[in-house]
This record gives sequence, structure tokens and C-alpha cells, in this order.
Amino acid sequence: MTPKPARAAAFPRLPGIFERRVRIATRAGEIPVLSIGDDLLYLSAHFYFHHGGAGIRWLLDIDRLLESNPNACEAAERVAEGTTDPIRALRPLSFVLALRAAALGRQPPSVRIPARAPLTRIERGAIRRLVEGDATPAMRFLLSLVALPASSRGAFLRQTLLPSAKVLTDVRAPQGRSGGLGSHLATHVGDVTKGAGWLVRAWRSGS
Repeated sequence: MTPKPARAAAFPRLPGIFERRVRIATRAGEIPVLSIGDDLLYLSAHFYFHHGGAGIRWLLDIDRLLESNPNACEAAERVAEGTTDPIRALRPLSFVLALRAAALGRQPPSVRIPARAPLTRIERGAIRRLVEGDATPAMRFLLSLVALPASSRGAFLRQTLLPSAKVLTDVRAPQGRSGGLGSHLATHVGDVTKGAGWLVRAWRSGS
């Protein structure tokens, strides 16, 4: 469970995800895996929300899926249509397609996804900063804020900076020091503070 429940509003549930599972053969026998459409949406959302679009290996995983499955984007769009908010379901994938084109030189697929979920100025700037090697740990928080409905942003910020007692109990400070609120604030407030300068650069780059 995410320690920031408000972030759940940024990406809708995917109804029927288990019914769409497919089975693949392995040496140990058949195992169920996500359908191509569900897998692409999940990988894109994970890359966007948990890694802030940073990390070449995550992008290469998605690139490999797209290269080996030419109809993956169409399948993802069909899955998104079955959600309560198709645009929010497609936003991370739209970001990934643009980053993939900029970082790897891949031609974007001829699908409606970028037109249906157009990138914000911050997202366009983030892609330029990432391609130039300018990343920050705060990116995943900033992108989450972009994707969240305005009504959920205050709760998300509050849960990020002032988490529940359960989350604080699980915090482990670096170098063996005790966790808790001080450790949490030192980490997250520091990340957000550093991210402010990055946010200004991304905003300027996204124009």
C-alpha cells in the first residue's frame, strides 16, 4: 500500500485486469502474466510515478515491449477506455512515448494517445531536462502533482511531508541512525527543496 493514499487519484484502477491475463509457457510450466495493454500501462505508470521518468533501464524495458509488440499502444488505449478516467490512465504512457522518442530516437507510434493526453509544460520540460542528464529525486513527487486532480494535491503534499505514524515507524535513516519524523523531513523536505530549482528549469525548458 502506498504511504501516500492521495496519489491513487492520479491513476485509475484497471477493471478486468485479472480476466485479461494471458498464460505463457516456461520451463517450469505455464504462468499467468498481464495482457500487453495492461502491462504497458502498468510499466508506464510505475516509471512515471515511482521513478519520475529517470532510469534508462526502466525506459529500455518499455522500449523492448513496444518493439516486440507493435500493437501494444492500441491495446493499452482499449484498456484505458474501460477505466473511469481514460485520460489519466494514458498520461504516463504519453510521457513515456515522448521521452522514448527524445532519448532513444524512436519514432512515436501512430496512435491517438499523445493527442488525447497532451503533455503539460512541466512534463515537456522534464523530458528535456532528463535527456540532458538533469534529474532530481523530487521528480516523482512533481510529476505526481501534475497528474493529480487539483482537489487531491493538498492531501498529497500533506501526506508527503507529514506522513502517518505507521509510515514514520517504517522509516529507516541512513547510516544506521534511528528513523522517525526528523529523518523523514530531512529526506523529503530536502528533496522537495532541491526540486524547486529543477522545477524552474523544467518550466523554462517546456516553453
